[in-house]
Amino acid sequence: MKRFLLLAMGLLPFTLSDARTRREYSKTFMFTHPVFERVNVELAGWHTLISNELGCTRVAVQVTGIYQNSNPSKGANEYFLKRNHSCLSVAGDQSFDVLNRDIRAEWLGINNPQFFGTFTLSPSQRQYAVIPQLLIDLNPLNIGFFKDSWLDIRIPIVSVRNNINFCQSNIQNRGTGPVYDIASAFVQPDWCYAKMGGGNRSRAGIGEFRILIGSTYLARNGFEMNYYTGFSIPGAGGQSPEYVFPTFVGYNSHVGFLTGINFQVNLNNDTMVYPRIAWFVNFDSIWLIKNRQYRTLDLRFRPLSRYLQFNKINGLPDQNIPGVNILTCRVSVRPYDLVEFSTGLRIFSNYWQAELGYGIWGHGEEKLRLAQDFPEIYGIAGTGSAVGPFGREVATSASCSTIAYQAPNDVDRNGTPLFIPITAGDLDLCHGGSSSALNHIGHASISLFWNRECTDRFINVGGFIEYPQYRGALQLWGIWCKFARQF
Repeated sequence: MKRFLLLAMGLLPFTLSDARTRREYSKTFMFTHPVFERVNVELAGWHTLISNELGCTRVAVQVTGIYQNSNPSKGANEYFLKRNHSCLSVAGDQSFDVLNRDIRAEWLGINNPQFFGTFTLSPSQRQYAVIPQLLIDLNPLNIGFFKDSWLDIRIPIVSVRNNINFCQSNIQNRGTGPVYDIASAFVQPDWCYAKMGGGNRSRAGIGEFRILIGSTYLARNGFEMNYYTGFSIPGAGGQSPEYVFPTFVGYNSHVGFLTGINFQVNLNNDTMVYPRIAWFVNFDSIWLIKNRQYRTLDLRFRPLSRYLQFNKINGLPDQNIPGVNILTCRVSVRPYDLVEFSTGLRIFSNYWQAELGYGIWGHGEEKLRLAQDFPEIYGIAGTGSAVGPFGREVATSASCSTIAYQAPNDVDRNGTPLFIPITAGDLDLCHGGSSSALNHIGHASISLFWNRECTDRFINVGGFIEYPQYRGALQLWGIWCKFARQF
């Protein structure tokens, strides 16, 4: 058994890594680590009540308070921008830096052709939660199927606050009107989606309704083995695409199916000697079911192309419709599996327990599919006008444009103006979904126990740090305190 666990622990990081080419740039959505999804926090001390017979009423209660915050990281700063860029420049067509600019100012609605400025992002998140949890021993039912089994119910109450920390600098030659610089451009009222800035955005609510049925396979002389399965029903609503880096609670309105297993192996030769040293392994997995959401996309091979302007075929000239309003589509979102694994050492006696461990948390890349027909009537905005049906002036397109450059108007081989609309095949759904993540976690905690007739109680405090291996997650730290009692 020990050899098997060591092999599984060694191979797990490779199973979570993504060998394909990673596209961790120009994103609009990030699936962040829910504050309540931490198996090492849940089981600290609590595993003793799960593995041993409960008190007179065969019921135990645990209440956890947990706080989680993020630290700035270069990877997260680049996640929503262009590849390998933590700072982007915005310049007009007559600016001194027109050849090196990252974004054309006119696409953002800034009307001064000599405008220049730069901006950066530094996404941050704060989460905290109160997590009441109820454990019920099913042995009193006297049903063979539920022998050595238990029911676990958890309803976390969560608050989440996101801030993309938009910061502009080096502003020269501001525009006029409501859109006069970079900050005002990215929150302009004509944009319905994919805005950037706006300060803190908070949400609070029930993270999930989780019900598990588990069984204790082994609980003797410091050796433990428990396994469980169940489901998670979403509480608060999911994300809104109005802003990049949207705030959501829990699993973003996805229903999930869970399974998990935890071991404890006594390392003492004499099982009657205290304090004891034990090695523990926890594994938890939740498979999230697809749902439908609105996400803002890009065009293939054109990062940040959602901020281009568009014209409608046979429409009036210079409509300049914001691209975010065109490229935000209803999609089917498949997040697949979220996996958490932790291992470490416990030192314990009858009245206290200390724990030190390492873990990983990860998930695959979200897969998106269009859930509605895309209207193939819009093209990237060109300049001037062309002669349309019945001799009237109509809009032009410039299909070769990028976010940094407006291409010449589209024409056919004879030089006649031609309107080329974008199609569903031009959409890059990858940029609307969250990238995969693999985070490394270190944690430590200490528990104090009070044992009385028919009643065990404990208090536990601890902390953790979390470092992402890829750009698709935040660098986190947190602390927790919890109290549990059996009746």
